[in-house]
Amino acid sequence: MLLTDSRNCGACGRDCLGGACSGGVCQPVILATGLSPARIAIDAQFVYWTNEGTSANNYTDGFISRVPKNGGAPVTLLNNLPRPMGIAVDATDLVFTTLGPSNVPYNYQGGTVRRLPLSGGTATFIATSQAAPWSVALNAGTVYWTCGGTYTQSGGVSYYQHDGAVKKAAKDGSGFTVLASSLEEPVALAFPGWVTNNGPTVVWALRGGFLSSAGGVMEYTPGLTPRMLATGQPWPMSIAADTDYAYYPVHGGGVRKVLLSGSASPFVIRDTLGGNSAQGIVIDATSVYWPESGGGVLRKAPRGGGVTTDLHTITNNTTGPRGLAADAQALYWVAEFSGSILRLAK
Repeated sequence: MLLTDSRNCGACGRDCLGGACSGGVCQPVILATGLSPARIAIDAQFVYWTNEGTSANNYTDGFISRVPKNGGAPVTLLNNLPRPMGIAVDATDLVFTTLGPSNVPYNYQGGTVRRLPLSGGTATFIATSQAAPWSVALNAGTVYWTCGGTYTQSGGVSYYQHDGAVKKAAKDGSGFTVLASSLEEPVALAFPGWVTNNGPTVVWALRGGFLSSAGGVMEYTPGLTPRMLATGQPWPMSIAADTDYAYYPVHGGGVRKVLLSGSASPFVIRDTLGGNSAQGIVIDATSVYWPESGGGVLRKAPRGGGVTTDLHTITNNTTGPRGLAADAQALYWVAEFSGSILRLAK
């Protein structure tokens, strides 16, 4: 029974939350499909995601949708957007970024950050003319986002301009502040939980250019100068944090963590054993979770290091995981190549 019972899958009381149980392992549930998903966010009731749109229309036909976490009919909240990418949600608002149409691929200067009330209404601009705003996050009513920066092209080669930035503003666009600039392509944000009188500490991952080893992790505490926690990291695309560490994946299938005090070299949770980079990482009280992009695996490992467990082997229905979110019961992610939104019991 433990091999096939979806309410006792692999162990007594382990519920697959609507998914099948195969060989004692829970299988994912497809919540929506037929999409062009990019990034994901969740609240207590819904899964939200950005849809980039189609290359045939220069990615000007993107949209934002949501679906109940327990399944149901997806609903489109906004459409005709120029390549929406980052997304975050709190109790009252959804915020998201757009990269702009793809007919200017090497010098993204038309990016935006926008806010949509969950109660309904019109999306308003928080910031415009942003250079590749890849990610966005919310903390205590303030919006934070990363700008990857610009590129130039010569002779078929793209040259990164090292002009990324991390910024913040209130939801109405007031209080606009640049936290750090001249960065090596910041792509993801997290909050360790440290809060000063002037706001929270924030950490971010620096991709450092496509498939390079010039990536890293930075930290900013209000009132102090931003500082590097880790350098020479191969292409970190995501980040999570607790009060002691920042956790991030690196190209080749590895996952590392670095002390927020910056007093030690990064600790290897899983070595780069071959594989793809991860575009999503989350932590809970005991584990760190991440998906390999391309044809890979959804994995978890103890936060302190140890045996890595493969939770789900990517198949044709779930290829290209991008973005990852979690609550106490399940993991949620978008599958780029199959255009699906999925849920998997922890």
